[in-house]
Amino acid sequence: MSDLAILDELTVESILSHLKERYDGDQIYTYVGDILIAINPYQTLPLYSSKIQTKYLRCQRADHDPHIYYLAYNAYEAMLRTKSNQAFVISGESGGGKTESTKFLVNHVIELCKASNKELEDRITQLNPLIEAFGNAKTVMN
Repeated sequence: MSDLAILDELTVESILSHLKERYDGDQIYTYVGDILIAINPYQTLPLYSSKIQTKYLRCQRADHDPHIYYLAYNAYEAMLRTKSNQAFVISGESGGGKTESTKFLVNHVIELCKASNKELEDRITQLNPLIEAFGNAKTVMN
């Protein structure tokens, strides 16, 4: 089940059970309504290739598995449609993958910009050193 919001009974036990089942199948992304839960696999998974990224350049949520690329696409499309700023809230434990998730979001938005918005692409690209600076702390987890 890729969206836990449709569970008949939303309990801690049912959520954890479904998340574990997906994680055991290398499906680290799961929706809960509009929220994307990402569980750090602490290993490299084939989820970020250019082929997969291309799938999320123009897509509908129902057509693909939950993925951070879809969040980037959805926010980018909302920004263009509403002409308003978009924001991501990324939360988690130290060493849990927040910086990596941010990099994937930023890189996908840059890919989305390449076709139509060079100025925005350049402005977003300038964020990478800032993201790196905040995400390079050594922790017990990394």
